[in-house]
Amino acid sequence: MDDVSVDSIVKKAGVAKGSFYVHYESKAALVSILFKDYVDEIDMDYKTYLESISKDRSALDIIVLLTEKIADILVNKIGHDSMKRLYKSQSIRQVSYI
Repeated sequence: MDDVSVDSIVKKAGVAKGSFYVHYESKAALVSILFKDYVDEIDMDYKTYLESISKDRSALDIIVLLTEKIADILVNKIGHDSMKRLYKSQSIRQVSYI
């Protein structure tokens, strides 16, 4: 995220810098929104996954299977670098509200 500037974002998008700030308070806010959209999409995968588990499984089995699925998505779909950026952008936003 540090290697991408608001100037490069607006240039690539073909919009004025002022337009960017009308919609987003900062680059970190934009990143947060993008990650939220991505997480919302992944959350639907969890719902589909849960619906695919046999109703005969115990609650403990279902919790273990769901935990494994979440870990798999965090490691293989989202990745460490993306999670780091997300937490960094969230911590920046939290500090700005204080």
